[in-house]
Amino acid sequence: MTDWIHCADGHVFERDAEIFEYLQPPFQGHRELLRRSFFPPSDNWNRTVLAIIGNYQEGSTSQRSDGERGERGTAEQWLEFLDREGIAGSVLFSTGGLGFGRVREPEWAVALANAYNTWIYEKYLKVTPRLKGMALLPVQDVGEAVKELRRATTELGMVGAIVGGWLLRLLGFYSSGGLISSILVATLGAVLLIWLAHKLKK
Repeated sequence: MTDWIHCADGHVFERDAEIFEYLQPPFQGHRELLRRSFFPPSDNWNRTVLAIIGNYQEGSTSQRSDGERGERGTAEQWLEFLDREGIAGSVLFSTGGLGFGRVREPEWAVALANAYNTWIYEKYLKVTPRLKGMALLPVQDVGEAVKELRRATTELGMVGAIVGGWLLRLLGFYSSGGLISSILVATLGAVLLIWLAHKLKK
């Protein structure tokens, strides 16, 4: 294994029932939340269906070397993959959270981002320093997004955060606009990735 090769676009597969345990009030304990998926879809493609019919190749962490399939991508599976491929580490991104910007309720966005970031820290980052995390930010509430970025980088050891670019357009912000400027004040040396699901147009 070489200590300088890293996977810069690894992914985790969220499990709502686990993230639920980290929700803060007023959502804490409300199991009726589990009736719906926590994260809205980022697009209309069902990649698992596409993989079954042969039109899509699932990622490396969705098939273990012993043939077991399943979109879990646990910390242990990630370590198996890194060792097998001779990779030192990986930066982990949310999968379901790519549609996080579609959350319409600011209060839910704040609580869900907080719970997700705590979940990935507990389930992945605490397991091994070879796995690094990219946080979700509740940009539906800019002040809370700044607070969460500070918590994620200083307390949870995240290396950065991801923001859905099309949400910035919906809110009337662009890469040079007030939202990004406000968040960058608190980046603390972290990377802020704008995920361009759709091209931004002014």
